[in-house]
Amino acid sequence: AAGPGDIVQIEDLETYNEQVTIDSTKSGLILRSANPTASKKPVIRFQDTKNVLPKTGNQAKHQDSINFDQNGALRVMRARNVTIEGIRVEGGGAKPFAYEGIWNDKDPLFHGNAAICLWIAGNVVIRNCDLTDAYFGINIKDRNEGGIFANANPADIDTWNIVPLSGFGLTGNHIIEDNRIHHNSWGIFFESVWDQGSIIRYNLFYENHHNSKLKGSVTSMPDGNNQAGGALFFKDHLLSPLAIHNNTFWHNHTSLAGHWRAGAQHLVFNNIVAQPDIL
Repeated sequence: AAGPGDIVQIEDLETYNEQVTIDSTKSGLILRSANPTASKKPVIRFQDTKNVLPKTGNQAKHQDSINFDQNGALRVMRARNVTIEGIRVEGGGAKPFAYEGIWNDKDPLFHGNAAICLWIAGNVVIRNCDLTDAYFGINIKDRNEGGIFANANPADIDTWNIVPLSGFGLTGNHIIEDNRIHHNSWGIFFESVWDQGSIIRYNLFYENHHNSKLKGSVTSMPDGNNQAGGALFFKDHLLSPLAIHNNTFWHNHTSLAGHWRAGAQHLVFNNIVAQPDIL
């Protein structure tokens, strides 16, 4: 029932076993707890097993059959100026999925469930949250085809659907700060980030690695050899910069990891990188 610019405040500390979606009709929404800085927080818990497509190369040719990048317990989809503060979001357990021969009938798809998903969203603030028990603590996919950096991957753009530069500044520009991001396979995954850069600061990343059940199975999955686990993971993120500063990284499998066209334009400074996890 909430509308644009409303504040939704969770007064109790209960667990809500449901998927929460903030879409473009809710831009400007604030979702927060009554005491965002308290260690005890209300919980949104959901393992998304529905948004796992495409499973075949034929499905991948139809945009309405692609939803893997919209997977999440708490999703911000095409919305702007949204704030999420003081919430614990749990993915219900890490759940990776992968298929052979998806892109161009040859390249594999590998993805997983997320606690929070930012999908083609802009100006989102995630603050004082506890993000855990998912494959990705946060999955960010800006994929603004009209952004100034869209030409970084021309093979992945519907050229017939673009007015050049018309959409610049509509996605990205997120602030992710003062969160605990832990016990996921990956802390944050940035994929197809083609527009404005974001700020990642004052977060505690710890124990982001595959659990003992996933350790062997992930490497046997299509493209699983590129899924080591860790804090920050970049893919198809060639030009848009991130400012990553004043974070603490402890007991993650890796701190910074790159996949295809990961980019080297980020500003990384003043972080504490401590003992890694050794599996």
